[in-house]
Amino acid sequence: MKEVKINCPLCNKSGKIEVDEEILENSQRGIAAINVQESLICDHSFVAYIDKNYNVRDSFVSDFKIDLPGIKIQKERRLNEFKHLDKMNLDSLLSEISAVELASILNGVFSKQNVL
Repeated sequence: MKEVKINCPLCNKSGKIEVDEEILENSQRGIAAINVQESLICDHSFVAYIDKNYNVRDSFVSDFKIDLPGIKIQKERRLNEFKHLDKMNLDSLLSEISAVELASILNGVFSKQNVL
């Protein structure tokens, strides 16, 4: 990790962020877009373009922000729904399904399609 000094494009407050060296080494064009989250330097969230020499080429504030849902809470809730299932029942169910049917079911589940 290497520290890079950066300024917020809105309020011009400066601070340092740590950039993983592998990100810049693996970038095809020699420049990496780094998302600077709010409260890291200031109250704003922005994107900074950093070159292989760790110089900030440009930075801008995005027009939109994506909020990720609480995935951990959803997973715990889903696990609680299936706690009543008995492992023996699951084994007997799997013994009745052919390999082709199981592959089709798993394909539908992982591609988020209706299985039934």
